[in-house]
Amino acid sequence: MSALDIFREAGTAFHTTDPVVAFRHLSEALSRHRMPLAKDMNAIDMSSRYVDIPGLSIHRLRYGAPVRLELSSPEDHYILQLTLKGSTVACFDGKSEVVSNPGDFIVVNPGRDFTKVWEPEADQLMLRISAAAFGHAMGSGPGEQAGG
Repeated sequence: MSALDIFREAGTAFHTTDPVVAFRHLSEALSRHRMPLAKDMNAIDMSSRYVDIPGLSIHRLRYGAPVRLELSSPEDHYILQLTLKGSTVACFDGKSEVVSNPGDFIVVNPGRDFTKVWEPEADQLMLRISAAAFGHAMGSGPGEQAGG
């Protein structure tokens, strides 16, 4: 059985067309955020699948509608994002903009606030990994900067 098969079999599936329910789900499953709704947004087609294990959660997420999120990466976790389909645009500190197309991979550091805009067809795989586990994987000890 491949890792993808385990994800499909063991993962928790979630689907909603209600933006408020989507907001609550993502806040609980991945990170604190705000999802300001456009005046004409009364439905989305959000689906996610996730597996939560100690120190790591794996998420596949799509909204099926143009969505703008204001996010805060948890203080003690990194969020790694791989775009599978469509594109997203993340804006950090209101200055630097990162466009993520299929195959692009970005890492959001702990405690980093950012805004993210999803195109309707955007589909991403995300890993939420504890800073301790990330540091261990990168070869740094407690209190050291990962990778250095």
